[in-house]
Amino acid sequence: MVQPRSCPMSVTKTNILSPEDSYTAIRATLEETLVRVNRGHYKTLSGQLSGTYRRPTDEVTSPDGYQKYRRICYKAFLSLKTFNDSALTCQADGDTLAMPRDAGIDAYLVSLINAAPGSDLFWFGLHDKRDEGQWEWMDGTALGTGYSRWAYGEPSNLAGDQHCAMYLKQWVDFQCERKFRFICQVATSSPDQNV
Repeated sequence: MVQPRSCPMSVTKTNILSPEDSYTAIRATLEETLVRVNRGHYKTLSGQLSGTYRRPTDEVTSPDGYQKYRRICYKAFLSLKTFNDSALTCQADGDTLAMPRDAGIDAYLVSLINAAPGSDLFWFGLHDKRDEGQWEWMDGTALGTGYSRWAYGEPSNLAGDQHCAMYLKQWVDFQCERKFRFICQVATSSPDQNV
């Protein structure tokens, strides 16, 4: 009679987990891993995979008077200032004049303007002060062929001294020394930006 060959590893009842034990072990390992990976940014699961969590972006708050849209906080200032003084006020708050680089941001800024009492003339962060006709955002990037919402015939550089952009229903260029309301933006920082 032929003797059965032994396997290199014997399988005994102590190595085999029941489906329930296997599920419990995998679940515990997964929970520990999730808690470690999330480093406190999500609710600790404390033994429940079905627990709810908070997205870290929900923790972002805007400075006083600012309202968040996407990852930027915006504020419409009702005080009248020149373009440069407006930019300095925004800088003191932590950033710059608002830069409506796409239709969504532009529409949001218009909603802030429409909610403000009185005039709808507001500076925002676009100018051609360095080089006539070469419009650039406050951070120095060129407007180029990107999003814009110039009114018909604008920018006009009427009288050769209109180098700053403002809202007047749509975008128009105007003399930077004139005093108007303005909109600032402040970039948010949140715990998940480096995650």
